[in-house]
Amino acid sequence: MTYECTVCNAKWTEEIPPLPPLLGDVNGDGKLTTKDISPLKKYIAGAFTDDDIVIVNADTNGDGKVTTKDISALKKLLI
Repeated sequence: MTYECTVCNAKWTEEIPPLPPLLGDVNGDGKLTTKDISPLKKYIAGAFTDDDIVIVNADTNGDGKVTTKDISALKKLLI
């Protein structure tokens, strides 16, 4: 984030750290809901790419891969 002083026009930049991943928020809307299941299934089926989902959130079982096992893990998170 870059700031500028309205009095002296000095500029400075501060790094804003990324938000931690929200495990299971596959669609990236900031919420964990049943709406995250469909994009996960589409990704696993090959209809969605890495750009269509939030990969870090999709690995819901934490094994380092996005597979059908993550669908079951996501459903458990939603209970």
